[in-house]
Amino acid sequence: MGVGAIEPQFYAELMRLLGFGDEDLSNQNDRTMWPAMKERFVAIFATRTRAEWEEIFAGSDACVAPVLSAGEAPEHPHNKARGTFTEVAGVVQPARRPGSSRPRAPSGGPRPTPARTATRPWSTGACPPTRCRPARRRGHHLTGCRPPP
Repeated sequence: MGVGAIEPQFYAELMRLLGFGDEDLSNQNDRTMWPAMKERFVAIFATRTRAEWEEIFAGSDACVAPVLSAGEAPEHPHNKARGTFTEVAGVVQPARRPGSSRPRAPSGGPRPTPARTATRPWSTGACPPTRCRPARRRGHHLTGCRPPP
């Protein structure tokens, strides 16, 4: 489970749903207490399955969500409702940023892979002069950048 209850009202809801008492609320910003609180959180979260925790936190303001695998993420109701993923040429991939006002780019096929871009002369380790020479003049070294043969 991913936990992001930073503001006091969300932290209070998290603590309530985890079964902590009011005395534990004062420790939220005490950094010396964080290692002990982390151990307590780990022990408590280990007592139930992810599905059980999802049910407990569903509809709450505790800022807790399941950590999903790459295969689960496109099927999660939250992501489906927001159109977070799309399928292009049979490949599921992230969609454009939700709420973006920019028009969608045409989906002519899957995103390029290294095999499709390997025909560039600098893909063998040599960089295009327009990229490397100015960087070297400024005293920078680009990782993997070496002069063309």
